[in-house]
Parts: sequence; C-alpha cells; structure tokens
Amino acid sequence: TLFRSLCVAFTENGDALTGDSSGNLYAWGKGGNRITHAIQGAHEGGIFGLCVLKNGTIVSGGGKDRKVILWDRDYQKIQENEIPEAFGPVRTIAEGKEDNIYIGTTRNSVLQGNLTGGFTLLVQGHTEELWGLATHPRMDQFFTCGQDKQVHLWSAATHQPLWSKEIGRA
Repeated sequence: TLFRSLCVAFTENGDALTGDSSGNLYAWGKGGNRITHAIQGAHEGGIFGLCVLKNGTIVSGGGKDRKVILWDRDYQKIQENEIPEAFGPVRTIAEGKEDNIYIGTTRNSVLQGNLTGGFTLLVQGHTEELWGLATHPRMDQFFTCGQDKQVHLWSAATHQPLWSKEIGRA
C-alpha cells in the first residue's frame, strides 16, 4: 500500500512531523531521514493538518474522522474534539492568540476555539475547498486561500473580509 504525506510541521526541537493518507503520524529526527517515532492510526483516514503550538504541544486534524487531537511533546494523546459533520473534515490548522486555534475545513468554513471549549463557526467565505489558513502573529487577522482561486484577508473580530482577490493562472 502506498502512503502519501499530506502535511508537515516542525517541532520546537527541529524534528519534522508528517501526517499521511492512512492516518499515521511520523516524527523524523532533526536533520535526518529516519523515523524516530510513529503513531499508527492516529486518525481514521488521512491527516490533513498539523500545527505545533507555541507551548510545544501538537495539534493534528483528520479528514475522515473530523477529529482535532492535541498531543504532548512525547506524542501522547492529551485531548480530542470532533468537528461537527456540517462543517466538513479538517483541512488546515493554525494557532491564534491566547489558546485560540483556527480550523479550516473542506466545506469552506473557518472555525475558532480550543479543544477544551470546542469550536464555533467564524466564517464561511470560499465557494470551493479551503486549502490554506494562516494567522497574523500580532494582529487579530487571518488569511485564507482555496481551490476557488480566491485569497481573503479576514478580521477575526468582525468575521468579515478586509480584502479579497482572485488569483488567475500563473
């Protein structure tokens, strides 16, 4: 069986993490090409989102199972939360201010929240699948891009786009 890596993130110690199409999470030793830790079946189905938080913990997001899972630095599961089916599977994850986490989904939604209190709908703005999500490091803003060739800069406070642009062919 062929497994495809779907996402990647670096840990605070320089290890690379990958999530694959079969729901496996792998840690690759800093500067090397060897797997130093493997979590088989971390998610049911592919892992599409990985985010290493400022405190060193790791958040993974699954496609088929719609779960957002928090892992400690030793890759032990701390907590999990399932995204409601109406919002679709997790596609991307980004850390916000304080303990906020932003989740981009395949049904064009951006959710805001945390694993303790859950997630609520922040915005729905793309007409096709959401492919990317990034939070501004100091401002209450985030940026999205999607299969619909749209890029949007959003205000997290008002849940409204600050600007939008269609990106054509290169």
